Amino acid sequence: MLARLPGVRAKHLLAALQKARFDVIRQNGSHITLHNPLTDKTVVVPMHPGEFPRWQTPYLGPVLGADTDWTPLTDRPGLFPEELDKRDPWQFKNVLVR
Repeated sequence: MLARLPGVRAKHLLAALQKARFDVIRQNGSHITLHNPLTDKTVVVPMHPGEFPRWQTPYLGPVLGADTDWTPLTDRPGLFPEELDKRDPWQFKNVLVR
């Protein structure tokens, strides 16, 4: 039977992976994806609330959430003719800038 590994805090795991030449390539919700270009290995690290890394603060500032009724169609200036889908404001064509 295999021995059980001890628990590791996500911030310590991130630090170890970054020392091992893994780069953060994206964050999706509470999961951070890292990739090592030398070994072509990718790993996903789940971050529990309160464990988000310090490196994101200079880029994002304090992370706050708020409910809003804003959509990509809100306050469009109408500077040029556009083909918008007003039935579903979140369609890609409503966000695309040409």
